[in-house]
Amino acid sequence: MTKIRRLFGYAVLGSAVLGGAVLALSIAVATDVQAQSVGFGGSPGSFTTFNFPIISPQFSRHVLQMSPDRNKPANRNNGAQPARGSQSDLVVGHDATVSARARQAFLDDIRRGESNGLTRQIELSMQQRDVRSQFGEAISPYGLRPDNLADVCAAYYAAMWMTANRAPLPTRSQVQALSRQIDGAFLAGATQLDAAQRQQGAEEIMYKTVWLIHLRQEAQRLADQQAQQQLADVTWQAFKRDQALDLRATRLTDAGLVANQ
Repeated sequence: MTKIRRLFGYAVLGSAVLGGAVLALSIAVATDVQAQSVGFGGSPGSFTTFNFPIISPQFSRHVLQMSPDRNKPANRNNGAQPARGSQSDLVVGHDATVSARARQAFLDDIRRGESNGLTRQIELSMQQRDVRSQFGEAISPYGLRPDNLADVCAAYYAAMWMTANRAPLPTRSQVQALSRQIDGAFLAGATQLDAAQRQQGAEEIMYKTVWLIHLRQEAQRLADQQAQQQLADVTWQAFKRDQALDLRATRLTDAGLVANQ
């Protein structure tokens, strides 16, 4: 346990995706594996709970029930308001005031934990490069866009599934199918979100996805199998607890996220 705390509590990661910004990533590890929680700088904050819930247990169930139509592209609404009865508007806006609220909520979350200098490093990285730019670079190889809520959620689900299962990077077709699945879940759930709600929720998801991706990359860079397994277990347990979905009982395929038979 001491080794894991040393690796994640004090490791400093320079990332090309972050444009050279310096990050420190930590994992809070209790003696009982059931009590473990992923945290930022010792924060009890989780990757699987949200201040503004777009992703919820009900939504996760909808996603798993959707069968994406491979011939139908995911919603790429150009910002116009949809007609009554049409597909929900999934455009993520760029209101600076909303972005400031989302950023502050994220910083407030990490500040609730034990201070070890991480907060200052995260704030520095956010000053050098905003989270939407970081997130956009991470998802662009998969044909996803940070201004589409289905794509934002697809990146989050893919990152969580990949981490919990210690899986390799997904393929473009798998992630695209997942985005179509989520697009369908929004429609089936008749989600009604105004522009500010969409943006604030989406940016909160972006923050948590970016940090999870980099925490996973750091564990792999250190080639520490124990650290990688603990991160996988923490992610799996948290998602199962907070989203009522067992990621290890699912597969990410060209048909999207499907339950194991």
